[in-house]
Amino acid sequence: MEYFELFKQLISGSKEFMKLLFIPVISATVAVIVGEYLRNRNYKKQQKDDLLRRIIHYGYQLSPTYSGNKNDILGALNEIKFWYFDNDKVKNLTLGTIDTMSNGKDAQNILLELLQKIAEEEGKYLSKQDIEKVFSTK
Repeated sequence: MEYFELFKQLISGSKEFMKLLFIPVISATVAVIVGEYLRNRNYKKQQKDDLLRRIIHYGYQLSPTYSGNKNDILGALNEIKFWYFDNDKVKNLTLGTIDTMSNGKDAQNILLELLQKIAEEEGKYLSKQDIEKVFSTK
């Protein structure tokens, strides 16, 4: 009972006690919120960069001369819709690439345009020639 009375006197009579109690709690809460925001932002950036690399890597699968499995490029193209759900230009280019590919036509030109648009959105510069070099080496 004595401890309870002592604690009650500390709380009721001291603003310093309240500062000592709440400042660390508020600081820790702000630190966690800011840390989570930065971690989430960096995660999204890393995933989008990885997606761009995979699309470039699997772009050769869109060539009309490629007769193998096209699941890798299709998976990457479908993932674009998840990461760029709020960008109509990227979504339309993605759907155009998938439609062109489904019709058995050469979709590399529209894929080049899509890759350039994604790179532009991410603040990167990819020239058409650089991407074409990657496609031609497969």
